[in-house]
Amino acid sequence: EVDEPEPEEAVEEEDCEMYLTEFIRYGEDNNPEQVMRLQLFLNLLEDENLPVDGVYGTETMEAVKRFQAKYYEEVLEPWGIDEPTGFVYLTTRRWINLMVCPELDIIMPELQARTRNRSFTPTTVREENGEVLGERDFQVYLSDYQELLDEVDPADYTEESWEAYQAVVDENTVTEENTPEEINAAVESIADAQEDLVPVEEEDEDDEDGEIVDEDIDEDEEEEERDPINWAIIAVLLLILGAIFYYLSRRK
Repeated sequence: EVDEPEPEEAVEEEDCEMYLTEFIRYGEDNNPEQVMRLQLFLNLLEDENLPVDGVYGTETMEAVKRFQAKYYEEVLEPWGIDEPTGFVYLTTRRWINLMVCPELDIIMPELQARTRNRSFTPTTVREENGEVLGERDFQVYLSDYQELLDEVDPADYTEESWEAYQAVVDENTVTEENTPEEINAAVESIADAQEDLVPVEEEDEDDEDGEIVDEDIDEDEEEEERDPINWAIIAVLLLILGAIFYYLSRRK
């Protein structure tokens, strides 16, 4: 359990150290203390009303997107992208730290995307099918990947199908270390897995259909069980009638 930082200590530290020191991303194993600092910052300086619980859920991510859109020139424009990502990365973290402590005078970081073997500047970030990708193009791949994950909500699907889907997502997690080809392959696998998700309503309908079929089967079984009983009653009645006729014939 992480103690919630005090507002005065968290946002206005006397020694003016870096307020956020780690990156924060939806769906990742984020540091709860860093997330709480982020939530506190957004509440105090951006008038958000987030729970300070250390969980980077959709509510906090949407608040980050609003922050990124508000400070577009400082956060998004350096990457050459227009749409907020919700990813607290180099430029977002930098601007948050500068807002908390302008004395830090943090310079704009060199925006690089690394491959396994080498690093490229924003003008030569990646290669796909022999073509050089700029930083903006590469970020589109990551945005497509994240948007695909954001399209589905576990509450809308059955627990069993969601667990199977989540296993596919875990196997296809991508970062800045992946190539565009790897990101595309991951997106295709995840998209296929999303098609196999079973909505909760469909399962309920299947259950209702199953209950109706079960009721029909139960009724048939009850009728089959009653049939031998009915014949036994008829046989007993015939025996009684036979005994009565025999008794009457003897009296005559």
